Amino acid sequence: MKLKKVLVIRFSAYGDILMCLPALASLRRICPDTEIHFLAVTKYTDVLADLRGRLFDRLIAYKRTSGPTGIAEALSLGARLRGERYDAIFDWQANPRSRILSALIGARKRFSFNRRMRLHQLDKCYLTVRELGVSPPKQPQPLKFARAEEDAWAQALLSKLPEDAVPITLGIGGLWATKLWAVERFNRLMEHILREVQARFFLVGDERDRERAARLASDFPDRVTNLTGSTTILQAAALVSRSALTVSNDTSTMHLAWVQGVPTIGIFGATDPLRTGPMGLGSHIFSGLHLPCHPCFEGRCIFGEPRCLEKTEPMEVASKALEILHANKLEGRD
Repeated sequence: MKLKKVLVIRFSAYGDILMCLPALASLRRICPDTEIHFLAVTKYTDVLADLRGRLFDRLIAYKRTSGPTGIAEALSLGARLRGERYDAIFDWQANPRSRILSALIGARKRFSFNRRMRLHQLDKCYLTVRELGVSPPKQPQPLKFARAEEDAWAQALLSKLPEDAVPITLGIGGLWATKLWAVERFNRLMEHILREVQARFFLVGDERDRERAARLASDFPDRVTNLTGSTTILQAAALVSRSALTVSNDTSTMHLAWVQGVPTIGIFGATDPLRTGPMGLGSHIFSGLHLPCHPCFEGRCIFGEPRCLEKTEPMEVASKALEILHANKLEGRD
């Protein structure tokens, strides 16, 4: 199929956008002469900005709102993009709004998927491009997001560490209480790692994570750099890309890591690692998959404390983390 111009729709959120990018990179490799446009919500376009020219040719910012204003915005955007005369639309949002918008824009071919399929988000994206001869590689090709200025910032930050220090990024936040591994468990994880490795832990997240991060920082004043609420997404991406390992709840931090080829341990509560877990070599998940209530996709656990998170023991996570770190050292990748 010869395509001159296509549109990829993935409104939000950070993690979901990040997960689809390896498929976008594959599409670019198979169709180097195709003009690719990418549509995302305005607040998420910063992480995509420096990928223009590499993965796509044009970034379209969509100011999504609700109610009558949102309907008017969608109608206006649809009418405007209809003039682009796309050969194909790849709807990777796959919700009612994106389907309506796809219909308004129009194209010779429209591809999407059933979002209810218990399949990884990245694999769902690959399903939409298989007609073009695009198939998922055995391992996702690492992508880099940060610009030179963010990478220089991360390099300067790490250059202050002792020579034997091993940088580890921790993603301790999450939008739901049922995604949050307890601070006490992160604390014990760090204790176990520090018995064998001279680690320096970098805590990343937004302002909602500051209280949790402050508790960890106070327990390990010489081993923790608390960056929660003080970095841009691209600075976080640069730091993660230079880390030896990332251990994270199901957040954008986790996806920033594995999509960039960084060894990643994902800790899952109410969400499903089969749909959104880290992929690639060096990635591992811990979850309550064996529980009959998992995954519930609920922000509040009917049992009070989320049993799925309680099943993940710090010693087990630390053992896997140390295994990854030692393997990287033997391979000379630390």
